[in-house]
Amino acid sequence: MPAIASDIKRLFCSLKTYLAPVGVAVAIFFSLQDDFVKRSDWNTLSLYMYAVQASGFLVAYICCAVPYGTVFCEDLENRYFRQRIIREGVETYVRTNMLTVYCSAVLTMASGSILFWIMQVRIPHGHSIDVELYNQGRLGFLVSSGHFFIYFLMTAFRIGMFAGALAVISAFLSIYLRNKAATLSAPVLVSQILRGVVIRQMSFETLFFPYGKVFNHEAANAVLTLGISIATVVLFSFLTEWKIKRVL
Repeated sequence: MPAIASDIKRLFCSLKTYLAPVGVAVAIFFSLQDDFVKRSDWNTLSLYMYAVQASGFLVAYICCAVPYGTVFCEDLENRYFRQRIIREGVETYVRTNMLTVYCSAVLTMASGSILFWIMQVRIPHGHSIDVELYNQGRLGFLVSSGHFFIYFLMTAFRIGMFAGALAVISAFLSIYLRNKAATLSAPVLVSQILRGVVIRQMSFETLFFPYGKVFNHEAANAVLTLGISIATVVLFSFLTEWKIKRVL
């Protein structure tokens, strides 16, 4: 318990934690193309759905890794690595840090997305929405019933789960890379690789996006994405422990 409390304190005492959501909002904003923005039937929800599928959105994944994704690099640089392992043990050190990496990435994506929503305050949030299109994806019933912000928030957290998985993988790779710049660029590379992984005729990345509907039941889709996300954290935590034990 003291270990996770120390990690959380370290996270929220860092300026990066508060700047990263701004970076996500800016990445979403600049992912929008001019020809789309100039359309008369635009709305905040459609803008967001369009932006998260654009190539510029990859920058948001980097921003999600900024708050805590380079923790192992920083500990190695500051020669704090061995001190924490001696005090906490390898398992506790890795697991608490990986959990913090994941949660910080999810919260960064969600808070950055909410900031984008607030930035579009002058734009109708649900004007001229194609309800049938949203019904083909996940949680379409929320759009049909007019709960645009709840749908937006659920989507942001789900994409945040994917960003969290990318941040965890990047944290694992940082043990090998030992370079902050390389570690922060890793989410982009990993996300591109995962786009080639196909599950039921859709890419792995798409499972976390609005149209990534594998099962007819929403609960089953939620369990699938949450399970994949948690499994990623567990797997790469064990791999990180294994690597550190080999180094020591």
